[in-house]
Amino acid sequence: HFGDTVIIKCEVVKYNGIRMEIEYTICDKEAEEIRCIGKTSHCFLNKEGKIVSLKKDYPDMHQKIKIMLEK
Repeated sequence: HFGDTVIIKCEVVKYNGIRMEIEYTICDKEAEEIRCIGKTSHCFLNKEGKIVSLKKDYPDMHQKIKIMLEK
């Protein structure tokens, strides 16, 4: 509701070097109840708008993401 304070928790639930899926849980801060759950899918694009593989084209970035997900 308008005026409510919420906490948004984000978690990467899938990553394959090309696509990443992030899940969101929105909780009411005071009642600590879940209000909404959602997810988004993302891909990585180059300057021309074409899909790129981080694993192949940007291995350093791919490794950083893999390390982050292992924690």
